[in-house]
Amino acid sequence: MLRIVARTVAATALLALAGVVAAQSPVHGRPGDWSQGGFGPHRKGYNPHESLLSVDTAPGLQQTWAGSAGADVNGGAVVANGKVFVQNNDGRLVAFRASCVHQRAGCAPVWQSDLPYIPVGSQYATPAVAGKVVYFYSDRLYAFDTDCGAGGATCAPKWIAWLGPSIYSSSPVIGGGGFIYVAADILIVFRADCGSGGSDCDRTWASVGTAGPLGASPALGDAAVYVAGRDGRFYAFPKTCAERGCLPLWAVTLDNGGFEDRVNTPSVAGGLVFIAMPSGKLYAFPETCTPGHCAPAWTATVGGHFFSSTAVAYDTVYVGSDDGHLYAYPAHCRTDGGECAPRWIGAVAGAIDRSTPAVANGVVYVTASAGSVYAFPARCGDGGASCAPLWVGDGGEFNASSPAVADGVLYTGSRLGKVLGFTVPAAP
Repeated sequence: MLRIVARTVAATALLALAGVVAAQSPVHGRPGDWSQGGFGPHRKGYNPHESLLSVDTAPGLQQTWAGSAGADVNGGAVVANGKVFVQNNDGRLVAFRASCVHQRAGCAPVWQSDLPYIPVGSQYATPAVAGKVVYFYSDRLYAFDTDCGAGGATCAPKWIAWLGPSIYSSSPVIGGGGFIYVAADILIVFRADCGSGGSDCDRTWASVGTAGPLGASPALGDAAVYVAGRDGRFYAFPKTCAERGCLPLWAVTLDNGGFEDRVNTPSVAGGLVFIAMPSGKLYAFPETCTPGHCAPAWTATVGGHFFSSTAVAYDTVYVGSDDGHLYAYPAHCRTDGGECAPRWIGAVAGAIDRSTPAVANGVVYVTASAGSVYAFPARCGDGGASCAPLWVGDGGEFNASSPAVADGVLYTGSRLGKVLGFTVPAAP
């Protein structure tokens, strides 16, 4: 039974303000850039602009580049403004030229942050880029100019924001209107242009009324921001708030299987919000949930655990499990709260642990703990069909990095201290 927690807000005014703010500025610099975790603010993990990698060409993928990041890369790469950005396990932000992937020889970083070593906590986070600024969460939220240095220079941040004493693997999400959302113990919202010259940045507003720490990466819907808590609660907050402290629109308590250190990111698509819980339960909630009356449209259950967040494309929800399988569910399979069966299932070697699938041009990509990177046909079958991969590549030892696809390149981090680039080489 779901336990419902609700708070009342001035919904009409907030929704109207959210619409005005969302219309003010774009999220992506270029349509095909994979500029934040999950591609965009809805965290769908789907790049609709990819045209080079496809079901026909993906079997020819080869690793054509490995850039040294100085330490393991467990988070995902982002691609924007002609650069590739990753966050390494030492808490540093590292920037490479995107053209490196076509040169085969290893490219040195263009620049990296000048931050000291940061203890374990944020090593699975992914940066985010808006305009000419890249943001990432280490011990604090940092903002850097994307072009701040060259020749391997170290760069100082434009501004810094304190998020609290705890450190989580929470990736910032950037929405229209120049707002940045990041979850630490609470959900905190900043303006993208809130400082310069290394200044401290003051938050615009923060959440109140949560039962425990959050620590997960948020996702944005049309009028709400969704985020999971470490205690199993799942929250919807208004995207804009007139007060410094903002109560949730609604919240539900879900089964997290007792895994407080494993909190996944939701996806928003087709009027539904999808959240995979580490208990092995997948939930689909309507975006139209109202306080006191929020029940799932459908659920799904696997025998293992969901330590992977969801991706959504082609009316299908993709999610990996530690039972060694990638699952594909029909996104709108029912509305009565019942259980849904997968459209197809793909087997991998080892667990899918923290790696969120990436979907582009009919192909879904995911990494597995045994070190391989997989490409499956996104429309592989129906009725629980068993799906064979189109391609399997070497991702280097245990791999928890979430892949990204942009401009004919598949990117993934690795525990070899490198960011890897896979392309289909041109015929001689």
